[in-house]
Amino acid sequence: MDTSTAKVLSFAIFIALGYVLRRTEILKSEAFHAISGLVMCVTLPCVVFVGLNGVSISGPMIWVAGLGFLSNVLLLLYARMLTMRHADADKKAFEHLNLCGFSIGPFAIPYIQAFFPGTGLLTALIFDVGNCVMSAGGTYAVVAAQKENTKWTEGVKLIASKLVRSGPTLAFVFMTILYLFGLTLPDAVITCAQVGASANTFLCMIMIGESVTFASDPRILKRLFGLLGKRFVVQILLAAAFYYLLPFEHEVRVALALVALSPIPAMNLIYTAKLKGDIGLAANLNSMSVAVAIISMSVLIAFIG
Repeated sequence: MDTSTAKVLSFAIFIALGYVLRRTEILKSEAFHAISGLVMCVTLPCVVFVGLNGVSISGPMIWVAGLGFLSNVLLLLYARMLTMRHADADKKAFEHLNLCGFSIGPFAIPYIQAFFPGTGLLTALIFDVGNCVMSAGGTYAVVAAQKENTKWTEGVKLIASKLVRSGPTLAFVFMTILYLFGLTLPDAVITCAQVGASANTFLCMIMIGESVTFASDPRILKRLFGLLGKRFVVQILLAAAFYYLLPFEHEVRVALALVALSPIPAMNLIYTAKLKGDIGLAANLNSMSVAVAIISMSVLIAFIG
């Protein structure tokens, strides 16, 4: 078995382990919040510290953050186009929200960290900066404003409040400030951060596994597959465009193609609740998008990684 196959298999094993541990109640329902808190506030910031320390961010890489933002805008416009004839405001809001966003920190970064720990990881981290503006509150603010006529000032406040509480975003801002002043973190700090960064992939896979749910109602499954199919069409087009059309080096283009195939962010569940949407449907959609992402990203790594 080659190294790439072994790594992909290890991801699947730990996701399955997370699922089994949750279903056997070895991990309680509270464990998801504890693990997600560790990932967002500890291990993922550690990945940022280790990945960006002493790294020079060249001019072209700055555009990568813009791609993260624009990709979300494209998905939102696409969702609005698909729902133009929907009369049900709740259904519209659900699709606008849950067809958008990329789960990069908890999902794509562990994949890329394992295969492309250098430039590829830096690319994913920078892409996630633009992505977070929308997936951490921006898309919800837009959808809520459309549904409830929320003032744009309230939407801006919501985005700002979410970003200032985002561990990875704050870590990125901190490392950017160090970079601008020509500073780096001491070796002792990086040695400590590497311990947390090494745990990131494992915790993320366990967290994903324990959150997986399965729907059995044929009508629900039909709608879920329909929504996943609509989203996946755009994801494939984005991945192809990133890999074949952008003038970046191979590792950067592969990393961008991988992030384009990332699943729906788990934060969408929280925002669905705020919109008084169908939480069960959102949870199943999120779980199925994770399964699709595992397969599509593994295939991509096998063929062009």
